[in-house]
Amino acid sequence: MTANALALYIHWPYCAAKCPYCDFNSYARQTVSETRYLAAVLREIDHYAT
Repeated sequence: MTANALALYIHWPYCAAKCPYCDFNSYARQTVSETRYLAAVLREIDHYAT
């Protein structure tokens, strides 16, 4: 691995159902605005990148 290597994990916290064994910060939702969530993630990435 090079010194400039970068790994990025983006958590999708919305599921159709909450699994009883799940320890992640997640929420059971039937509908989620993927567009709004993606826009927020991209704003946060831009914030930390600049």
